[in-house]
Amino acid sequence: MGWVEIIIALVAVYGAIISTYNLIIHRERTKVRVKIKLSFGFLHYSAGLDSKHSLILEAINIGARPVTISSQGFILPNKRQLICPNPYSNVQFPLELSEGRNCMSWYELKIIADALAQEGFSGIFKLVGFYRDVAANTYMSKPLKFDIDKYSG
Repeated sequence: MGWVEIIIALVAVYGAIISTYNLIIHRERTKVRVKIKLSFGFLHYSAGLDSKHSLILEAINIGARPVTISSQGFILPNKRQLICPNPYSNVQFPLELSEGRNCMSWYELKIIADALAQEGFSGIFKLVGFYRDVAANTYMSKPLKFDIDKYSG
């Protein structure tokens, strides 16, 4: 094999590597990516009405494609789900969440703690928030330590 053939082979391999890299980058940029945050907080309204302490669940579309959010809730330690069909929220569901947009839902701590206590949970455990889209993809938050006994009753 001469130098010309070796150079041609190297150029062909280089082209294949670059094409594969571009395909991977394109797929990563165009796939649906939603970040979920779960935190404690409370809402303050300018009219002087304050909410009770709440769990705040937020979805942020960090991808390049819109995603339609259909439901939200919490994943419990036993893998069961706590779905809240009518949460307090700044939007109505289902919701098309375009690139760079977010939505929030909030839940009174006492209501969530009482619901969990009725299901037999007590003490401190890790609660995971989630949003689900119309294609049945589930996007989950990092676990948040939640003390049922502190907020229930």
